[in-house]
Amino acid sequence: MIKKQLMKKSEAWILVFLASADSIHKYRMYMATKSGTDYGYVGRILLQLQAKHWIKRVRSLHKTKVFYELTQLGNEQVGLAKKKLMS
Repeated sequence: MIKKQLMKKSEAWILVFLASADSIHKYRMYMATKSGTDYGYVGRILLQLQAKHWIKRVRSLHKTKVFYELTQLGNEQVGLAKKKLMS
C-alpha cells in the first residue's frame, strides 16, 4: 500500500514540464528560466521529487550535463499534477 503524498504547485509544474518537454530541455537551468523561479529552489524541488521516486537523474553521454526523467511513479502522478495546476 502506497502512502498518499502531497504535491506542491511547483512540484506539479515540474512533473508536467518533464512529461511534455523534449529531452534536450530537461535540465535544471532550463526549468528555472522557463518557470521564472530561482535556480536553487528548482534544485531543492528536484531533490524532493527524487526522494519520492517520481523522477530520476540521467547523465548525458559525455557526462557533461545532468538531465531529469520521469519514473513509472512519476508518470502516474502527471494526471494529478495537471489537475493541481488547473485549480
